[in-house]
Parts: sequence; C-alpha cells; structure tokens
Amino acid sequence: MSNVTPATTDYSRQREMTMNPLRAVPSSPADNTPVDEVTNYEILPQQLLKSLLQGTAISLFLAIVLFFIRGSFTLKDMAIALIYWAVIIGGYGLLRLDKLVWLSHGFIAFFWLSLTIFMIFYGSDRMPNPGAYTVVILICVVLLRGRVATVYTVISIISGVLIGAAARLGYIPLFVLNRDEPIYIMGTMPQAFIVFSLFAITYHSVRFTLKTLRFNEQDLQRIRQTLGQRTLDLSVTNNQLLQEIGERQKAETKLEQQRAFLREIIDTIPNYVFVKDADGRFLLTNKAMAAAYHGTPEEMEGHTGRKFNPHTEQMARFEAGDKAVLASQKRDVLA
Repeated sequence: MSNVTPATTDYSRQREMTMNPLRAVPSSPADNTPVDEVTNYEILPQQLLKSLLQGTAISLFLAIVLFFIRGSFTLKDMAIALIYWAVIIGGYGLLRLDKLVWLSHGFIAFFWLSLTIFMIFYGSDRMPNPGAYTVVILICVVLLRGRVATVYTVISIISGVLIGAAARLGYIPLFVLNRDEPIYIMGTMPQAFIVFSLFAITYHSVRFTLKTLRFNEQDLQRIRQTLGQRTLDLSVTNNQLLQEIGERQKAETKLEQQRAFLREIIDTIPNYVFVKDADGRFLLTNKAMAAAYHGTPEEMEGHTGRKFNPHTEQMARFEAGDKAVLASQKRDVLA
C-alpha cells in the first residue's frame, strides 16, 4: 500500500492587503507565474509623494522664470517664492524621514489653503477657480482615503459656495488685477505657480492611479493563477486519497475474508483450539472448545476459564501448564 504524498507548490508569497495605501506592503510576483511580460514595478505612496513634490518644485521654478522673463518679478513674489521653497524643502525632509502620513496631510492642507487664499485675494473668476478643489479631493482620495477625503470634500464644497457668494456680493477679490494682461490666467506669480501645480498634481495623481489599477489587475491575474494551481494540486491529492481509500477498503475486505475462512477452519476441527494471553484470558476458541465449557466462542473470548469451569483444582493445573508453556516458549502437545 503506497503512501500518499500531496503535490506541493511554492506559495511563499502572501500579499498583505490594506485599505490605506500609505501602509501598503510592496508586492512581487510569484516565482513561477508567467504574466504577459509584465514589468515588476512596485506601487508605493512614496513614489507619488516624491512626484508631487518634484512637480510642485518645477512649477514654482517655471513661475519664477516666467515672471523674470516678463520683468514683473517683485519683492513680494520673491517672499512668496521663498515661503513655497521652504515648504517644499520641508516636504522632502518628511519624505526622507518616512513620515508619509504627515507629509500627505501637510501637502494637501497647504495646497488647499493656497487655492483658498488666492481666490480670496484675487477672485474666483479666473484660474484657479473653485473647480480646482477637485484636484485636492483627487490627491486626498489617492493618498489618504476614508474620512479625510470626505472631510476635504465637504469643506471644499462649502468653501466654493462661500467664495462664490462672497464674489457675487462684492466682498472678494481683495485685489483687482489688470484684466488687459496678455496672459490673464497668469497675472501673478502665485497664480502661475498654482496653475502649473494643478497640471502637475493632476498628471501625477492620474498616472499613479492608472499604474495602481494596472498593478492590481496583474496581481489579480497572479492570484487567479495561484488559485488555479492550488485547485489542480488539491484535485490530484484528492484523487490519490480516493485511490488510497479504495485500496485500504479492498485490503480490509480481503483480511475479513481471510479471518472468516480461518474461523471456519478452526470451527470444523474436532480438537480443542484456543489462544490465551499472558493473564489466561481466551483470545480465540473454536466451537469444540466452547462446547466443552457449555458456551460459545463469543462468550468465552475475553474471559478466563474459571468463569466456565467450577473445578478449582483442575483450573489451577491448566493455568500452571499455560505458564510453563509461556516460560519455556516451547510447544506442549496435550494428549
């Protein structure tokens, strides 16, 4: 009878799933899982945060260069630029310290605040307008999700409504720009920076989302292949177990037939046939032996002869003979 050895497959890779991408564990494909020549990049929030900081820094640089070329870069613009540079450098510091949650909250809050302050000072009838809050909500959904995204969505809607109402009532803008500017959507350096940043943030957020979706699709394909392999292995193991059970049942049936045949043989023998253990209990008796004690083989098995033979002296002699046979380990033929 053969031993069953279930087919084994390397399932060492187990992906830790979490709803918060800032705590996601990078995944790698299974060793022997072909997946359409796929690039094994890792989807990490650090990549998105780094890209957002880089895009913001480039946007600020382009805004400064643009206004230098136009000859309208003022001391106020320089002070604002220095503040933005300090914030960006602080963001890189948090990134190096792996303070991803702090960096995410800080980046989203600062960008939301910049949009709001700009619309209060320069109005909402130009770029950026309250519709730019959708970009804030987008990066909030990608980075933080959950309640934080809901909170930013609510306060963005409320802020947009209040800014629009204040503009209609004439409370804002606090500063009126020259609408005859050749580039009206970039009338100030902060405005140019925010517009450039909106494009950069939108691009990197959408790109990150698409890469994440693609990665999840590939990971789902790997999971399906792994489940398919496990199902196949379980099917093979199940077939082996069924075969083993069938062989065991056949062996047990054959053994039972052999026992029945042996019982039939010893019951037809007119001589006494019995087997005892070391304590003198009958393990096996034939019908002739049982008839001598006025019982059946089933009644005698498991008991000593004293239960069926009241002659104490005779039973003592029989027991002494049994012990002598056990001690000598030799056959003793009774006449």
